[in-house]
Amino acid sequence: MTMTLPETRHSLFVRLSDAADHQAWQEFATIYEPAVYRFARRSGLQHADAAELTQDVLARLSQSLPDWYDGPGRGPFRRWLFAIARSRLIDGWRRSQRRLAALGAPLGGDAIESLAVRDDGEPFEVELRREMIRASARALRSEFQETTWLAFWKTTIEGLSPQAAAEALGMTPGAVYGARSRVLARLRTQVRHTWSAWTASGEERP
Repeated sequence: MTMTLPETRHSLFVRLSDAADHQAWQEFATIYEPAVYRFARRSGLQHADAAELTQDVLARLSQSLPDWYDGPGRGPFRRWLFAIARSRLIDGWRRSQRRLAALGAPLGGDAIESLAVRDDGEPFEVELRREMIRASARALRSEFQETTWLAFWKTTIEGLSPQAAAEALGMTPGAVYGARSRVLARLRTQVRHTWSAWTASGEERP
């Protein structure tokens, strides 16, 4: 089963502003929930804390989305989402530091501390782009025969040589090269489409 991509930026955010549109929120969470979680983990949070932060960010976003969408001079959505994630992450870290200090325990969290003075959103952007690629791959896998997809996967993701992949799949090396090229070309197009659809900018109005 593949992910249904949003039709347009406008229709997507209109749908997300409707709390009853569960499909829109499911599509949104497919990409953004893992990106927020990985961002939190790379910032130093343990699994349970990262999962809690992720749900906190999504809940905050669902409450604030209409304000962003209708706000004058709104900026890019991904920057706004990063600001929410960063704020919640730093707030949680500061609370934990106060608790540790009260107990006389060693303080930590250098990665999060550095985030307090960094607001370019680059770490979150990296996670978001990675999740876009994963989502794009999931969305188009059903378009290819299994052997074509596996030729791409084994050579591009698993790192096998075309010769080794050809032996494993009962194909010729030339067929493996061709299959990989077809999937990569389609994946590049899909990634561009997914990125465009999910990163609305403040300059675009319905």
